[in-house]
Order: sequence, then C-alpha cells, then structure tokens
Amino acid sequence: YSVERVLDTIGFFKELDSVNVHNLVLKDFRFTIKGPDAASSVTPKASYFGPVGGLAGVMTRSLLYDDTLDNVRISAPMAGGLAGYLENSTFLRIFSDDDLNIYNEVDLGDADDYAGGNLAGWGSSYRAYIGGLVAYAVNLNLQEINVMAKVQNLSADTSTVAGGLVGMYVLSRQRNNVPEVGYMKIENVTMLKKTGKSGVYTKLFGGKTMGGLIGEVAPYKNQANEIMDLSVNNVAF
Repeated sequence: YSVERVLDTIGFFKELDSVNVHNLVLKDFRFTIKGPDAASSVTPKASYFGPVGGLAGVMTRSLLYDDTLDNVRISAPMAGGLAGYLENSTFLRIFSDDDLNIYNEVDLGDADDYAGGNLAGWGSSYRAYIGGLVAYAVNLNLQEINVMAKVQNLSADTSTVAGGLVGMYVLSRQRNNVPEVGYMKIENVTMLKKTGKSGVYTKLFGGKTMGGLIGEVAPYKNQANEIMDLSVNNVAF
C-alpha cells in the first residue's frame, strides 16, 4: 500500500490500548509513504506524517509476547516494525529475521516541525523517527528479543534518529500529574544473523543520530533533572 502523505495513524490496527497480543505472525506487510512528487505544489511538513507501525500506529499500556515479524517493509517519516508511537508497554520474546526493513524516503525539506504531530517532538532536534520495532517509545520494556533489521534514512534530510530496536526512547516518571513506571529494562537482546546465513547483520544508515539498539534516550519534557532508571543487560550484536 502506498500513499503520498497520511495525517492519521496507520497500522494493522490504528490504535491498541491495554491489550495482550501473543503468538502473532505479522507476515508480508508493506506500507510506503512516498511524499509529494516533484511536480506537486505541496510543501512537505513533517507533521503531515502520522505514526506508522506494522501492528499499530499507536500502542499504549500493552503486552506483546511470542510474536514474529516476517517480511515486513515500512517506509515513513515515523515508522516502526510493530508500532509507530508507543507508551508504557512491554515486548517479550519478539523475533524477526533479516527481512525487517524500516526506512524513510520522504525529504522533509525545511520543515520546522516533526513527524507525529503533537505525539512526539518535545523540543527534539529531529524531524523523523525510525526504529526496527518502534519509532518513538515512552517507557518500553524489551526482554528476550531476537531481531535483525535494516533501519535506514534514504531521504536527503538527515534530521532523523534511527535505532535497531527503537528510534527515540523517552523515559518518564510522571505525565500529566499521573505517576508512571520509572524503571525500564532492556535485557536478553540478540541482534545477530540467523544460523546458516552469512553477511547479514542489523544495518543503520543515513540518520543524524543512530544506535544499534536505540537511537537516543531522553527524559520526558521537563523531567531532565530527575533520576531515570534504565537497566540494560545481556545484549549481543
């Protein structure tokens, strides 16, 4: 499926809240946002482009476990293999081979805003977010993950943050005066080639900031002076 731009969230489900998803195989999923063509009079704005995820555009307070991504390819300024934008959720035993491709080809030009509209940004220096599993996450536990992904910015605009698992990872103790989970874990993560294959590894390309696991970790809004807890254990590349 291919469109010029999307002002809403896109995924197999538009939004998921407070759900458990297990034993899911997301197979042969394709979605591309190509942006206005050269002859178009539309000036690209990053906020034209909502979050895109293979499972859900937006996911909150959910648990995913024993799920597989098989031949998933998503191209958008805010794209993740499972979710575009996520809050307060846990991924457990998620698997994907080297056929997970997340990328952006839309040149956002001189846009002074960011993809995802009011969902993300918060003074960020990035306009686009791409991640193997999630583009933009606020409080996400990742445990027993075995994922290989190609996460690439293929546009001329390099104001992109990219991560093998998560593009932008935000820690929050409190939001709208409501306490949230303050201790996040990333543990038992493997990002290696499948047995029997050679020369295939997680690949990152073209971003302003990139990381094998996470593109960037930051505190939520005005919580920069608070102590945030993020534990990372047993990670293999």
